[in-house]
Amino acid sequence: MVVIYKLSYLSYQIVKRLLNTKEVSLPNKILGKRVVPELIQKDANGHNIYDHAMTLLESDNSELVKELEKIHVLLNHDSSAKSAAAIIEFINEK
Repeated sequence: MVVIYKLSYLSYQIVKRLLNTKEVSLPNKILGKRVVPELIQKDANGHNIYDHAMTLLESDNSELVKELEKIHVLLNHDSSAKSAAAIIEFINEK
């Protein structure tokens, strides 16, 4: 996974002043560390995108998968089962 953000110059200047954060991607924000590369503005060019994509494709991604699994564990609170139970309860009330 490579995160790429490129805004117009004016939009970027506004957002840069409004956000006070090192990370902008959700995986990096959730884990509080740089897990996936972020290419922002001038770094979001064809050469850098190619380099990061090829590195990702040619490497062992087991560590990245482990980190992304941590996000799944953090966000998964058995929501599918809870949603189904709420729907069944709602149907049974009628």
